[in-house]
Amino acid sequence: MKAVHQVFRDAFAAAPQLIDGVAAGDRSRAELVGSFYANVLSFLHGHHSGEDELVWPLLTARCGDAAAEVQRIADQHGALDPAIERAEVLLGGWAATPDPALGAAVVQALTQLREVLVAHLDEEEEVVLPLAAEHLTVEEWGALPAHGMKSFTGDKLWLILGLLRDRMTQEQRDLMLAHMPPPLVVLAERRRALLPRPPGRARPLRPAGATPGVARARRQERASCLALATTRTTV
Repeated sequence: MKAVHQVFRDAFAAAPQLIDGVAAGDRSRAELVGSFYANVLSFLHGHHSGEDELVWPLLTARCGDAAAEVQRIADQHGALDPAIERAEVLLGGWAATPDPALGAAVVQALTQLREVLVAHLDEEEEVVLPLAAEHLTVEEWGALPAHGMKSFTGDKLWLILGLLRDRMTQEQRDLMLAHMPPPLVVLAERRRALLPRPPGRARPLRPAGATPGVARARRQERASCLALATTRTTV
């Protein structure tokens, strides 16, 4: 859970740097940055829906006197929804028309979302995680990763998997993969294909029907998104 939360903390903290760094009219770069945040926001939706379906009902039924506190934290999801939706709308407009004024509005929306979200994530980690460790089974807790991936509606699942893996211990990575459907396990492992090949290693075959230019463009897009994903700030 903490690795998932850190994805959101890092991504939204980097918004001023990434969005302000897009020159006016640079639609290609704006679409890249916009796609990055659209996928992170989609992942946030899935993360919240997983908690709503799999965590809150079990905890409130099992944790006795702490049930009211758990429900209070669960209700914060509803308060976050308008901020998420506003960010999504502004992000789409800026990606299509990269204007500095629109970019500033996106940065403000993502910054405001982060402020509210981080307070919520902090409470989850301080209050909910200890209760989950006490009242949920390993299998119940382990159902969250698969739910999050299945409910993901973005177009770059490999990006989300990479963001998560970069913030996990090896034990956490193994647990995540153990509860994923086989196709997603394959996708997660294929992220290694984005790393530089050692000298002498054969180039992987292109998918059937893919031209060299298309395949190269896909690799470049993935490499660019991963470069965004590694951005760190001190915010």
